[in-house]
Amino acid sequence: MAKAPRRRPTLKCRLAAALCALTDSSGNRLIPHEHAKLMTEDDVLSLFQWDHYPIRHIDDGPLAHWNLEPLLIMAHREKTAKVDAPQLAKARAVRDSEAIHKAKLASRSGDDLAAAALISTVVSRPRLKRKPKISSRPFGSRKTRRFGNRQRTAKSNLGKADE
Repeated sequence: MAKAPRRRPTLKCRLAAALCALTDSSGNRLIPHEHAKLMTEDDVLSLFQWDHYPIRHIDDGPLAHWNLEPLLIMAHREKTAKVDAPQLAKARAVRDSEAIHKAKLASRSGDDLAAAALISTVVSRPRLKRKPKISSRPFGSRKTRRFGNRQRTAKSNLGKADE
């Protein structure tokens, strides 16, 4: 009797298997084998986000297999907050500073239209106001007197005298 042809795994199944095979820097699997056996393919896929690396999406990085890296959700959030966001802020600050410098040069040379066009590329961001420092409690106020190890105000002692 002839064997039935073997079914090929679906693309979702192969992707989940590849993600389950990922390891960290010490060689341990990101998803332990015992956990992976209890999960569905969709459960495994829901644990990952796709990071655009080495060319970020905001820098017109292509949506291609060589520019995507699977990261666990928390690892992706950490990378975005600690690596990507500071790099983007630095690039934005340098770009704005350069535009302001070019606008100053253009205005000195008398080209006010070019200066206005360069200044319009700079996005103004509101600065956060510094909160006033909380003043400390003044010690040695003339309304306080020492009673043993505790300080009591004169008003609080009035009720105690009646007792």
